[in-house]
Amino acid sequence: MIGRSGFGNVANALSNSERIFNITAGLSVLLWSALGMLTDANFMGITPVRLCISLLNLLVGLLFLTRSPLLKPGAPSSLIISLPSLLIAGLAFKLAPPTDLWPIYAELVFVTGALFTFISFIYLGRNFAVLPAVRGIVTQGPYLIIRHPAYAGEMLMIIGCFIAHPTLISVWPCLAAFPAVILRINAEEKILKEETVYQSYARHAPYRLLPGIW
Repeated sequence: MIGRSGFGNVANALSNSERIFNITAGLSVLLWSALGMLTDANFMGITPVRLCISLLNLLVGLLFLTRSPLLKPGAPSSLIISLPSLLIAGLAFKLAPPTDLWPIYAELVFVTGALFTFISFIYLGRNFAVLPAVRGIVTQGPYLIIRHPAYAGEMLMIIGCFIAHPTLISVWPCLAAFPAVILRINAEEKILKEETVYQSYARHAPYRLLPGIW
């Protein structure tokens, strides 16, 4: 049987582990952002798409370093369900042509999505999370319109990657992104809806991803 001191030690250990993870992840993402900017400046110039990616990485790195302690973790199954949507965005960008070859309309779609995601992350602030968990509930800014605005922005970025060079291969991440994001949203909301605050918020913001549709 574990006494109070035992539970306290376990809680402290988990808190320390999370703190170490946040610092490691934050510094790693900040390094990627800096290296990406330097590489682009030296080899192909800083394109709007690359600039957006670097700024998003910079923000994500800072959010990892400053985010609030975990209040309630998601179930292991919800974490597994959410992983594909994380990988699809990277695959979509990998299949796209070099950013200095993108047509202006593809850049515009990507930059619009990146801006929407950036603003959403700003409003998330210290409640930022990558996988399903509860750190706090945000109800302001773009979250007044839809419950998952960052994912809407991410979808626009993936679409931008596709229309930069539409092929039978590059269309697959675009098609797979929709069901993957829907699964991720459902996994997140399963734990978020355990919170009374989120239940009230969801009644006032009925749409998850697409206003007027879903």
